[in-house]
Amino acid sequence: MTRKLLILALAITLFTLTGVMGVAAAGITGVSPAEGTLGTEVTITGSGFGGKTGEVLLGDEKCKVLDWSDTEITCEVFRPVPAGEYTITVLMQGDKKNPEPMTWFPFIMQKPQITEGSLTLDGDVVTIEGAFFGDKKGDTRLAYVDVGEGMEIEIEKGKIVDWSMDAISFRIPDDLTGRFILKVGNIIGEDYALMDLAGSPPLVGMDWPEGWGEYESCANARGFYYNDQLYVFSLWYSTTKIFSDEFYRIQVWRFKDGVLHSPYQLWEGTSYAEPAPLLVQYPNGGPEKMFVFVTGQNKNLYFTRLNGTDWEDGDWLKIQDHATGNYFTTKMNHWEVAPVYNPLNHYIYLYYAKDYDGPLYCVYSYDFGETWYDLGQVVGSPNVKSPPGAVFYAPDGNVRALVAVSDESQRIWLGKVSAAYVYESEILDTGNVENMGRPFLTDLGDGTIALVYGENHSPNAALNPDWYIPYIKKMNKTTGVWGESYQLYELPDLGTAQGTFSFHWQPNGAMYNDDFYLFYGFELTAWYSDDTNDGPWWKFKVADLGP
Repeated sequence: MTRKLLILALAITLFTLTGVMGVAAAGITGVSPAEGTLGTEVTITGSGFGGKTGEVLLGDEKCKVLDWSDTEITCEVFRPVPAGEYTITVLMQGDKKNPEPMTWFPFIMQKPQITEGSLTLDGDVVTIEGAFFGDKKGDTRLAYVDVGEGMEIEIEKGKIVDWSMDAISFRIPDDLTGRFILKVGNIIGEDYALMDLAGSPPLVGMDWPEGWGEYESCANARGFYYNDQLYVFSLWYSTTKIFSDEFYRIQVWRFKDGVLHSPYQLWEGTSYAEPAPLLVQYPNGGPEKMFVFVTGQNKNLYFTRLNGTDWEDGDWLKIQDHATGNYFTTKMNHWEVAPVYNPLNHYIYLYYAKDYDGPLYCVYSYDFGETWYDLGQVVGSPNVKSPPGAVFYAPDGNVRALVAVSDESQRIWLGKVSAAYVYESEILDTGNVENMGRPFLTDLGDGTIALVYGENHSPNAALNPDWYIPYIKKMNKTTGVWGESYQLYELPDLGTAQGTFSFHWQPNGAMYNDDFYLFYGFELTAWYSDDTNDGPWWKFKVADLGP
């Protein structure tokens, strides 16, 4: 499913200085076009490229060089990277020693863009115009509500007749008339429009909520403050490679001094679950490291470590390969794990669920991940219907962690835990509203612990059972008393074509420069009815437009 991730990006432009004595210094003076997609031919102008053909990189990926001279290079973007801003790097070939690389920023990798009002119809063939469709055939999807089948949402493919960079023709499936949600997708991303074959205008764009950074993920993001910057972990997806190893790659963003740096892939691991970072302070003046834990697609538990700016392990480490005792796996490979670091004894605890509607389990390490030991089932844990959230909490001589889950009744269960034993537990009062997804716990650093969770406030559960709204509740660490819950984000009015969006994933938060940043995923929902507005309201979740 397509998920939308809110991140703010800021562009920087670098300029090349001219040399002395009226002679231009070697370097790049221009890139045209400055944006594109797969198949875009890019011309790089400047001087000092040399007579031998070198290499051109878009981010870390090679471009296909078509022509090379000392003052001009033509290349083609032919390897997929996520939409966003990238540095172009020119690597020259020298006679004895390769010159220093030349760079240009930014080149913007674009997702498909449908032009509003561009639809033409010839029999059962629809042609739409736009940009950045790519030179390789992608796909189109048509979604509608089938009134005769109990208001079921139907999704059908449009058979591609012709595909080019700026126009697509496709054949409408038999007997389909009226209004649809149209999706156009390629390996970089997708765009959506409301299509009405009998209306005017025939093709209307879909505006996204204010504040959406247009970055996408197949699961929610997780933010974490480390080494004077905000790290954001997300899962990169490819709509045309949903069953391949290119799907669900873990990528890392860095946000520092107002700049969002281009993402990079964190090793070759794949996951359905968002990574779980943890700050670990080594004793006796040792380093402060960020551990990142994740549930692998193969149902194993993994971690890796960041020491300053160095990912020191060079790969994901399987906990089982460093363990004694039972085999540490989970059937819930799309569920997150919950790590806790105890600074009093320098132990790392990892809480996780092995199965849906089963208890929590715990493994631990006393030597900073070199060896892992099994503590087995957490005694006193309920049967859980969500992944756990956890945070270090030591109010007395016994308790060392606060753990939260949704229990079998989808209420928020809070346990005061030491290792794998629950000393005390309670059901959190959230106004008797069904709570969905994993509760997220974080220490705000001001003497309080925050619980961020999703509440189901659907006005009509039959039409919209997934209307989860982020709420927050704070506990005073000294008194142990919880304050009242309040809503973190108001649902905006998206106009007549779209009525609302729902929060499908559990929310996360991160502290950065004394501010609390909220990460959550949403699904756009298009609502529309007949012309008199007296018929049934229809909806379609954009996020369901996957293969």
